Amino acid sequence: MLTLIICSCVATMTAGPVNGYVLVNGEQLTAEYTLLDNGTVALGSGQNACIPQYTAGRVCVPGEVNISGTTYTVSAVSDLAFRFCNQLTYVEIKEGAERIGNFAFVGCNKITEISLPSTLKTIGSGAFINLPLERITCNAVEPPVWEYNDVFYFHEEGIGDSNPRHIGSIRLTVPEESVAKYMAS
Repeated sequence: MLTLIICSCVATMTAGPVNGYVLVNGEQLTAEYTLLDNGTVALGSGQNACIPQYTAGRVCVPGEVNISGTTYTVSAVSDLAFRFCNQLTYVEIKEGAERIGNFAFVGCNKITEISLPSTLKTIGSGAFINLPLERITCNAVEPPVWEYNDVFYFHEEGIGDSNPRHIGSIRLTVPEESVAKYMAS
């Protein structure tokens, strides 16, 4: 008599953070990602900075990242993803990202320029709050939905101040055919 034991082993992915990368000044730097139920990943855990907070220079969030031999689309930048990474100066988010989370860049007080993908659909509350932004390039044909009205505002007394004020001017570059839509939004 021959007995066969059949083992059905299914690899499962944890909901916790996994390591991928971002490009900083053109070089790969290990970054924290979260696997999402839809088969994509979000940069960050939603609780802490996804990279060391002393990282300086230009950061590029890739459109896809390979994690343990599987390629995932980066569909979101999580809440607080770059919290207090106050040496970053430029951020580029590649095609694929649909959402930027709440306070994603809070405390990044040296970022002057941001480039956003055409796939972007929503921007969370305070995502770019209190940044010394000079230029934003948004390639989305349809203006992203702002989840709250303080995406770019500066608050004189800090977050929660009932009198937000905007200091300076930010140059917003959008697709030519979308200028009227952005002005209306």
